[in-house]
Amino acid sequence: MIRWVWDVRRWACWCALAMVSSLFAASAALAQESQPAPSTTSPQPAAAAEEDEAEREIRRLPMYYREVVAPYQRKKIYDIQAKYDDQIKVLQEQIKALLAERDKEIEAVLAPEQREILKRLKAEAAQRAKTAGQPKTTAEPAAATSAAASANSASPARTTTPKRPATSSN
Repeated sequence: MIRWVWDVRRWACWCALAMVSSLFAASAALAQESQPAPSTTSPQPAAAAEEDEAEREIRRLPMYYREVVAPYQRKKIYDIQAKYDDQIKVLQEQIKALLAERDKEIEAVLAPEQREILKRLKAEAAQRAKTAGQPKTTAEPAAATSAAASANSASPARTTTPKRPATSSN
């Protein structure tokens, strides 16, 4: 029985492999058909080729589009993106300003002690983010834990809302 199950699994794997390889072959053939033939009558100047490379590095297609669009469609998509870029930048600046205004109003609700604690927590988070990419040495964790313990003993206790009791689902 076990031998039969193993043989069925192996057969299923081979079938799946055959289907995947046929899909890749079909997509490659479709991509070759959909690409327009390169024109040999007008060679592209070197400056235009460099400009196209620079454009390609800056511009990006939306997620998952790279696999399905043809080169002529890329150009159209890039043009559409360029058409909306200025409007999007203006709106992003407005969003950034609104978020800053909102954060100022929220901070105004806090007491001075709470603002100090918030400022310290933000500084600690910024420090952690700054050192996150650096490799750790063996001496660092011991120093970090002793520093954290001394900071915790000096800082006032935070007040939190009590958690709701768990309800039974009986």
